[in-house]
Formats: sequence, C-alpha cells, structure tokens
Amino acid sequence: MGNLERLMHEKPKMSQRMALIEKQTEMHVRQVKANPAQHSQLVVTIPVVFHILYNTAAENISEAQVMSQMDILNEDFRRLNADQDNEWSQAADTQIEFCLASQDPNGNPTDGILRVPTNLTSFGTNDAMKFTSQGGSDAWPASDYMNFWVCDLGSSLLGYAQFPGGPASTDGIVCNYTATGNTGTASAPFDLGRTATHEVGHYLNLRHIWGDGGCGASDFVDDTPDSDGPNYGCALGSVACGTTDMVQNYMDYSDDACMNLFTQGQSDRMNALFAPGGARASLVSSPGCTPAVPDFALDAQAQSVIAPAAGVCATSVTPVLRVRNNGEQTLTSLDVSYSLDGTEIGTLTWTGALAYAESEDVTLSEIAPAEGNHTFSFTVSNPNGGMDENATNDTATSDFFMNTTGSGVTISVGGGSWDSEIGWSLDLNGTVLASGGAGSVTECIPNGCFTFNMTDSYGDGWNGGTYTLTDDAGNVLASGDLDTAQSGDGSTQGSDILQIGVADCGLGCTDATACNYDADATLDDGSCDFDCTGCTDPTACNYDPTATQDDGSCAVNDDCGVCGGDNSTCGGCIDSAACNYDVSAVFDDGTCDFSCYGCTNPEACNYDPSATLDDGFCELPDPVEGCPTCDYPLNIVETGLVASAAGTPALTGASGTLISLDVTLNFSNSAGGQSWPADMMVEIGLPDGNCYAIGGYNLTSACTDLGNYQVVWPAAWQTTTPGTYTATVDLAGAGLTGTGPWSFTLVNGWTTSSGVDYDATLTLNGLCTSDETDISGCTDASACNYNPQATTDDGSCDFASCSGCTDATACNYNPESTEDDGSCEFTSCAGCTDVNACNYDAGATIDDGSCLELDACGVCGGDNSTCSGCTDPEADNYDPNALVDDGSCVFAPTCPEDLNNDGQITVADVLELLADFGCTSDCSADLNGDGATNVNDILQLLAAFGNDC
Repeated sequence: MGNLERLMHEKPKMSQRMALIEKQTEMHVRQVKANPAQHSQLVVTIPVVFHILYNTAAENISEAQVMSQMDILNEDFRRLNADQDNEWSQAADTQIEFCLASQDPNGNPTDGILRVPTNLTSFGTNDAMKFTSQGGSDAWPASDYMNFWVCDLGSSLLGYAQFPGGPASTDGIVCNYTATGNTGTASAPFDLGRTATHEVGHYLNLRHIWGDGGCGASDFVDDTPDSDGPNYGCALGSVACGTTDMVQNYMDYSDDACMNLFTQGQSDRMNALFAPGGARASLVSSPGCTPAVPDFALDAQAQSVIAPAAGVCATSVTPVLRVRNNGEQTLTSLDVSYSLDGTEIGTLTWTGALAYAESEDVTLSEIAPAEGNHTFSFTVSNPNGGMDENATNDTATSDFFMNTTGSGVTISVGGGSWDSEIGWSLDLNGTVLASGGAGSVTECIPNGCFTFNMTDSYGDGWNGGTYTLTDDAGNVLASGDLDTAQSGDGSTQGSDILQIGVADCGLGCTDATACNYDADATLDDGSCDFDCTGCTDPTACNYDPTATQDDGSCAVNDDCGVCGGDNSTCGGCIDSAACNYDVSAVFDDGTCDFSCYGCTNPEACNYDPSATLDDGFCELPDPVEGCPTCDYPLNIVETGLVASAAGTPALTGASGTLISLDVTLNFSNSAGGQSWPADMMVEIGLPDGNCYAIGGYNLTSACTDLGNYQVVWPAAWQTTTPGTYTATVDLAGAGLTGTGPWSFTLVNGWTTSSGVDYDATLTLNGLCTSDETDISGCTDASACNYNPQATTDDGSCDFASCSGCTDATACNYNPESTEDDGSCEFTSCAGCTDVNACNYDAGATIDDGSCLELDACGVCGGDNSTCSGCTDPEADNYDPNALVDDGSCVFAPTCPEDLNNDGQITVADVLELLADFGCTSDCSADLNGDGATNVNDILQLLAAFGNDC
C-alpha cells in the first residue's frame, strides 16, 4: 500500500478519482447483492504486455517463465488452480482471463514481450522502471493493456501495483524477476507466480484482506473474515478478531503454496471495474489480443536506435540500429542513411530476409561525437527496390550525450533498516539520467548541477539509509539522506542539489518569504530559515509576538474551541433519531446514519434481521395468499407457432420493476424448417397498457423495441439445432415498472418461418406477486380453458370444447381432446388388419384377432376337411380326389393266416381261428374278408399251415 500512499501524495486528484471509483463499485456490488443473477456472466479478457528490464542475463527471463506466469494468472482468476480446496465456500471463479498482446498500440504484430536492456542494477518503488528516460520502459496505453514490468526490485521487495484511478503513464503491476512465474529464476517460497496474482488483485481494486489496519479495518468485501494484520508462511487456523483468518486468500501475505482463492465478494468488486462506467471498462473492448495484419505490401520501419543512448563515457561509440518489416512482402533489401545532429554521416544497403513483423539489428562503423549532447537518427527507404507505402515510420532517433573526458560515477544508496522502501532519481535540467532503489549503480555523468530526488514508500524517512556518489578514484562527490534533505517533507519525499565538476550552482535560499532569502541564488539548497515568520495578527489564536514577517498562518478558534481547527473534534450526528446519534456533538457533520432502520417483526414478509430500529413499514402476510413471491418463474409453452404468429399471452399479477429476465428455452423446429431460437420475440405488457419487445429476427412489433436478436440473445442461439438454450436479459435501464396484471407473449419473430415449438421459462427478476391484482379467467383446473394465472373466476369455464375420446386405441380417438367423456368405442373400426390374411379388412384400424389363412383345400379359415381322404394308391381305400391324406388308408395283410403274428402258420393260429369261429361282425379271424369267421376261413388257414410269413 506504500505505492498507493506515495501516488496519492504526489497526485492529489487521485484520491478524488478513487472516491468516484469506490462509489461506482459500491453501487455495482449493492445491485449484485440485491439480485445474485447479476453476478458477472461475461468473461473479461485483459491483454497483457511484459516489459522485461535486464542488466544481467539472469534478469532477462525466458519466454517459458513468462508463459508460466500467464497460465498461473488464468488458473487462479478462473479458479482452475490444481491446489484449490473446499475449505471456504465463498471461493469463486472471477470470470477474468488474461492473454498476451498480439498487436501493439500502432496495430503492429507483437508477442507481448518487450526485452529492454538497462544500465540500472536495481529499481525501487518510485516507478522509474516505467519510463524509458529513467532506465525503464514506457507504458503501453493503460486503456487497452495491462502493463507488467519485470525487473530487479532490489532488497526483499517482491512487487507492487497501481490501483485504478492513478496516472495512465504508470498504470500496471511490477514483479521482481525472482517472483515471476514458476520456473527459471523464480525462488521459493514465492516461486508459484502468486506475487503477480496478488498484485493484479490490487490492479483490479482489491485491498489487503486485513484492510491494512486492525480489527474493524475494512477491505470493502463482506465475505472475507475480519483480521488484524497479515499472515506469513502458511498459518492455517490462525484466529483474529473472533474469526478464523482466510490465510489462503491471494490478498494475504502467505507463501505462494498456501494461497488458492478469491471470494465471490472480491470477484464482484473486481468486475465492477468492467461494468458500464467502470474504471477499467475500456479493457473489455481492447483490440490488444486481436492478431495484427499488415496494412501495406511494402512497409519498412526504422524501429529504434539501440546505441548510442543516454550517456556515453568514451571518446567513441558504435551505432546499432534496429529495422523491422511491417509489410506483407518479405523484406530482402533496404537503403539506410544515418545522421548526427541533423547532418548525414553515412549510408548503407541492407540485405537479408525478414518476414512480416520480424526485426534485425544493424551494426554501423564507430563514430566519435564531440563532448556534449547529441541526436543520432537513421532513415530507411527503397524496400526491395520499391517505394515504401508508409513513410510515417521510416525514421528513428536517439538523444544522448558524450562525456569524453569524464568517468563513471557510482551511486550507492541504502544501509538503513527499511531499504526496500527507498527510491531515488538523479536529473540534470529536468532530464533523469539515473534512478533506482537500494543498491549501487555506475553511470556516465557529465559535469553540472544535479537534483538528487529521494522518496520513501512508507513515509517514515530512510531509517538510517544514505546516498553517496563517488568517482572512479573513490572520491566522494556528494552524500546525504532523505531525513536531512534540502527540500521536501523529510519523510516521504525530498531532494538535494549536487554540484559535480562545477564550482557554483547558485545554491542558496530562493524563497522570498524566508528570513535568509538570497536574491542571487538560482537553486534552493534547503537552507531557508523561517524562524522570523509567523502570525502577526494580535486577534488570531496563534498570534506570534516575535514574528516580523506574516506567513499567512493566522488562524481562529473553530466551533470546538480548537485554534485553526476544522470542527472535527466536536462534530457528529446530532439527530437523535439516527443510529449513530452523538450526544456530545456540537454541530452536525453530515454523518447521520439511518441504516439500522427496517422491519423488525420476524413474522413480516419484509423482515430485516439486520435492523435494530423498526421503521413502521412491516408488511404482514396475507391470511390466504401469504407473502408475495419475488423473482419467480413463469412458464409459457407454444406448439407449432408459425411465422409472425403470437402465442397466448401469459398473465401474472405482479408489482415492482423488471430488472432482468433469466430465460430457459426448450426449442425445436416442429415444421422441419430453418428457424433459430434467436428468432423468438418476447412482448412484455405492463399494467399501464404499454408494451415492450425484445428479440425477434425481422418481425416489427407494435410494442417499443428494446433490441433485436443480435442485442438480446447470445450468438449460440443462432442455430437450427433443437435443444435447451439459456440467457439473461438486462432490463435495468428500460424502466419497466408497475403494479397490476403483466403479460408475457411469445412470438415467432421470423416472417418466413415454417413453424417452431417454444417451451420457455422466464424468471421475472425484480417482480413480486401482488395480492392487489385480480386477473380474470377460468379458475377450475378441470375446465378446457383453465387459466393457472387467473385469480378471479369470470364464469367463462368451458367443459365441452375439449371433451371427447382421449384413448389413442379407440376408433373415435380425438387428439385435440383434453377431457375424456366416456365415448370411446372399439368396434366400428375393428377387423383384420393383416394384408396377407384371406379376410383382410382395408377399412379396419383396430385388429380384432380375426385374421384367417386359406387351408390346403383353398377354403378361408378351413380345416382341410373338404379335400381330405386316403391319398395312397396302394391302399385298399385309395381316393383319387383327395388332396390331403387324413390317415384313413387301409391295406390288406400280406399273411392274414398268421393270426398271432409270430411269423409262422401253426396250431396256435388254428386255435385262435377256432376261438373266433361263428363270428358274424367285425371278426378278428375273418381271413377272406367276407365279414364272418366260418369254414372258408378254416380251409384258407389249413392251406397255408406250416408256412413262414
């Protein structure tokens, strides 16, 4: 928070801007709390540009280390981090993502990583790394990019950030190169990239979780526990202010491995910045992550002068130029001319092969400018032998100075107990030649009168820290510290005038109001003495009888009796009805708070458990209806809705202001057409008779249009695929309010649609059911025209138009009927429905099981009896007309005399015949078939006696 305090001190208007941002944030968070459906559903992507400042190879971190940091930011802010847990239920996905910039502010392609060499060994918290003139890298436009500086911050400082509302030129975050990402130079215990997560939290308006104070100090977030200070390491279970500390929150000071969450309240606070009117809303529409494309076929760029730059402590310098191809064609040749102080000193022709967006450094021959300030420039022309189509980027310049006789000056700063808070810069006539924090750096410094500026981010001085400037021989050129600075407040900022290589810088007291004012002095040395000044008015409460010069400090007693006071010691709320009434206050300071008023009756519909004083507006539940239902769903089903057709209005009695609609739509193309879910139009009828329309493709509604399908419905709704589609429609600015009957009508908003099915559930956020509203209609649920929204029966109930046979198997089934009247019959349409049957009935719709087949005789349903008999020609009873053998064939025995069937004609057969002798009907021994057993049979048996059969 030291950087914030420094900026607010240096930029007085910043506190005003931050107050406005806080007011907008408070309103946004209040709206989200009142209507949780307004939690951010839009994923915001922030373009990021990395400024990597390096004095050593280690500080020039790899692309892999940069990408690891980007991955960590996206995981942490979207709650995709692998170390998340469920210990805190309020942990949330913030809906915020980050991407490396793919085009620069001029529309040129970029990888989002700037590598900038610096002659500074370290930086502090005075923002020097954010300015090219101070050894850093100038910020890209804060309205379109989040600037991320990586450098050596010196001491133990991990990083810092600028809150919304600060200067655009310094906006962004800074991280030490040892606390960036989770690979390369990242050092434990801050080696998981959470330093950047923490600092981006500040960049997005989050305070430290303990509110930077003791118990009761606020971080402006309701769902983070109160705490009295930071936690270090991983102090799980730490208790402060009566609650367990959320040490895993990214906005604490815990080690990286301990952190794992933002809360929903923190998410709401950050997302307020992207709401309309929010301080960082412009990032939502930034083109930073849109890939750049070339504007010209031939476009060579004089990108920059790498050397000479800043100060050169030598008699000569080797210029290095950087050229770039911004054209579509590959750059293979280029003419280069270069100048010193406006006079051309050389030319060359470069050849090579640079694809679009590629650069190459060109080293020239050594030059020897004279002592003093110079400007080096170069110009490119004739790319590939043709005309450059964009001359605006053909020249680059660099201002520098030569110190041909001088030597390096070493600036050493620090040695106190809080060196991490130190910042400094050395300027000559307003141009900063060096800057940094605690540590040592050697610079090429010309002779002159310098200003050494000093800052302390905490505001309590340098606590023993000093600065010393020495030449190459070890001679001390100047020394001092913030606490004894010639000018400044001695604690937060100050400056000293230094004479290097010159005899007189005109030092002295330049304040004409001082007792020791020196009219010949041109530079103030901090020696001004004001002991002779004071209040010379005897009527003032601070009258100084020893003063000889009035310093304008005369004051009077305020209403509290304090000399020069602002009434703050006796001000307060003097309204005895207020929650914070102060009986000791002398005058009202406008702080009266009435937020403790509300309904204190637990039985009331609007009971406020936080209220301590009843406001007399309790709303008791209706004896029949109870309490009204708010933010309630309304289901509307429309089947086969054709082009431009409006469905049946769904009525509901309600009171309030319709803030938004949560829409869940089950959609299908019932007619097989090409309709979209996005074609759906919703017409909203208000109790005052006005109506408003949202959605629809090309149908013009008679109601006031609040936006067509492109404005209202998501792009995913522009499809013919059936399914379930959801959306939230913000109506907060439409002013849809009233008490009485509201109507909601679904309309097919495509004028050439074949027909659709809509099954929509609309959640009416902001409306509450109202028992003061009567909606007429049929209230009998058994009626054909039953209206579930109706509250008063108007006698219109119809029980006939929808009655009929509802059994789909009946002959007289009526698919339009919703009430069965007992008329179903199953006989008039019954018959054989099998087309292969011999008695098939083409008019039958119900099969009655009567289907038959032809028998072998060709008789439908016959049993073959009309053409059956003995079909064996060998049989005694063979029937040549028979088609089906009925098993009746009879054959004469081949050996009839063998009555006992033992294979021989013996006495045993004679005895069997004698036993049957005299039989006259059905005789078993009738050998000759004459119907009787007689002498003829005996003679036949005797004739065969003794034979084998």
